[in-house]
Amino acid sequence: MRKCDKFECMQAVDVDKVVLDLAHQHFGLRNSGHMKAEVGDALQFMSRLAEEVAKSLVGRKNNETSVGASDPRVHVIVVDVDVDEGDARLGLSSPPSSFLERKFLTEARTVLHTGGLLAMNVVPTGAKAYHGVVAALSSIFEEVYESVVEGDVNRVVFALPAKGTGLHLDGILASALRNVLDVQLFTGIHRAGIGGLKISS
Repeated sequence: MRKCDKFECMQAVDVDKVVLDLAHQHFGLRNSGHMKAEVGDALQFMSRLAEEVAKSLVGRKNNETSVGASDPRVHVIVVDVDVDEGDARLGLSSPPSSFLERKFLTEARTVLHTGGLLAMNVVPTGAKAYHGVVAALSSIFEEVYESVVEGDVNRVVFALPAKGTGLHLDGILASALRNVLDVQLFTGIHRAGIGGLKISS
């Protein structure tokens, strides 16, 4: 995450303190003006942020927001949960089912800028489970894309809150995401559920 200087500000939340300690000690993670990592529940964090965004948007609509106040919405949300932290009943090794519930996904959409995206690491144990993930995202977001690496069960799905924005491979968001995600994940992106439809480059 320390390579993500293309983002103005980054916030990482992990429920396991050991994970962050290891990141600090062995991977050079440092809290700074544009990077903050904290121990906490990501679901609760998202709820608080969604509430903050909702209040801010209402304030702007009613002209109650002070001049120069920053927009609390974000451009990218990355859900990357360790394998085997998922729900076996749903056929998922990752993510946990709570990250696919309507509450979390609705809050994530609220928090995102119109041109932003939600990137989610998905490790399904079968096609039915994966289709369930795509269906859950599609019920909240306007467009859903997927990246498939040949020979790898891991997939990354990208959910966009607005139609027509697309995930352009040479765009600012994709360029910044390359610093977070494996570059291989950007070589086979297409619309989820519509095989063979490639994203413009």
